[in-house]
Amino acid sequence: MPNEVDGSCARCYPRGRLEEVAVASVLFVLNDAPYGSERAYNALRHALAVAKEPETEVRLFLTADATACALAGQRPPEGYYSVERMIKKDW
Repeated sequence: MPNEVDGSCARCYPRGRLEEVAVASVLFVLNDAPYGSERAYNALRHALAVAKEPETEVRLFLTADATACALAGQRPPEGYYSVERMIKKDW
């Protein structure tokens, strides 16, 4: 379906046609602490996987205990994944 678009959200196809591309915007709301359960870790892991999809924008909203996910210099308890390391490596 050929469209005239401004190019900000368009993909070029052969023969000079432009088609509008849908951009998915996904918001993850986390409210659990980074350690003590695996909810925050799994939510962040899921957000990272979704962010790798083309034409997808991912945002995180950290509230309540989940704000600790954004703290630098974390020392996770024995047996837990480092949320800080995961975010720094993949984001």
